[in-house]
Amino acid sequence: MSSADYYIPAVVLALVFLAKLPALPRRWRNPMVRGVAGLIFLIGAGFFFAAPPTIGYVNRTTGVDNISGPLVYSIISGCSTLAMVLLTYWRSGFGAEVRRQVRAWLWGGALVIVSIALFFASGDAPSERVRDMDTYYASTPGIREMIVLYLLWHTAIYATLTRMCRRWLREAEGWVRAGLRCLVAGFALGTCFGLAKAVALAARWSGADLDYLSSDVAPPMAGLGSLLCAAGFLIPQGERVGVLLGTWRRYRGMGPLWRDLRAIAREPDLTLTLRRPSLDDRLAYRETDLHDQLIALAPYCDPDVMTEAHEAALRAGTGPGEARCAAAATMIAAAVATATATATTAAADRGAGPEQLDGAAAAAGFEAVSLVLGGGGDTLARVARHYGVLSRRTVTTGPARPAVPARKVAR
Repeated sequence: MSSADYYIPAVVLALVFLAKLPALPRRWRNPMVRGVAGLIFLIGAGFFFAAPPTIGYVNRTTGVDNISGPLVYSIISGCSTLAMVLLTYWRSGFGAEVRRQVRAWLWGGALVIVSIALFFASGDAPSERVRDMDTYYASTPGIREMIVLYLLWHTAIYATLTRMCRRWLREAEGWVRAGLRCLVAGFALGTCFGLAKAVALAARWSGADLDYLSSDVAPPMAGLGSLLCAAGFLIPQGERVGVLLGTWRRYRGMGPLWRDLRAIAREPDLTLTLRRPSLDDRLAYRETDLHDQLIALAPYCDPDVMTEAHEAALRAGTGPGEARCAAAATMIAAAVATATATATTAAADRGAGPEQLDGAAAAAGFEAVSLVLGGGGDTLARVARHYGVLSRRTVTTGPARPAVPARKVAR
């Protein structure tokens, strides 16, 4: 593996970690969120510190011969432990018994990392080995035990996780199944990494030379396996990303109607007063505000316009549901035009006093708006989307809002 084979994955994983970082404080209480972020960070750190240039730099900077060895082994052991913790949470939930199992794994991983440091301190490794420390010091007291310990811990955990994910794969579906496929491949490659290293060590102990298994074969398997494991834990979140994208499209689709109604009402955007509102909060506020503003617009709504637009849509081959939404959007567009014109006339004629719409016409408008609002948030979103289409036509082809019959106005 060249230096780029280490640094490119490290940079990619660093960017993924930074992308997840803003949401970490809000969801800190969720162990899965913390665990996935921690695993991505450790895998990225593993790629960075295992790169030969970084190994040489760390050794020179600290002044300790081969200190990069136990550092990388500790990162690998931490990744293995955290992967087991994540699978335990993912599979079994967050109950008291699960938390006890997780604590046991964490304490075990901590013990392994401390033991790695102690074994390294008790051994002697004066000659810097950037690529083949495992086999070069395979028979050195202290260093040998350190290498065997990290390989045993890593290989045992990854072999166990491979079996767990294969059994779970039979039950899973959708995004979870896709993630598990990546995890099975990643954990299997990680297991093969440990076995290749172990075979090279055993060959050294028996007087043979299979160092290429440790220095040439094992690293690519570890690199690809680590990336597949990171992807396996991230892929199931694609479902949540899909939900967020749907929420964003719904929020954005309501924008043109919401902005036009706010302009008529001449009211400020109250979401600006919220402290760091989430997308769900923004959508809920926009839907509520649209509901209120449409009720205020109801006296200007003409059911005849909606009826004519509905019939025209049906004749054009539009389905019944979409035809109703398109007709409602047409009625609302006409009402917005009427309300805007009325507000402009009232502002120009300050002495005329406020105009009052005819009571019967206003009641009919309220009834028409009630039909729209009675369909719930999904219907409102579809109506707003059709309104947005009408607004874009107005921008590109000039005024396209339908003309409305003059409503009866009483002075």
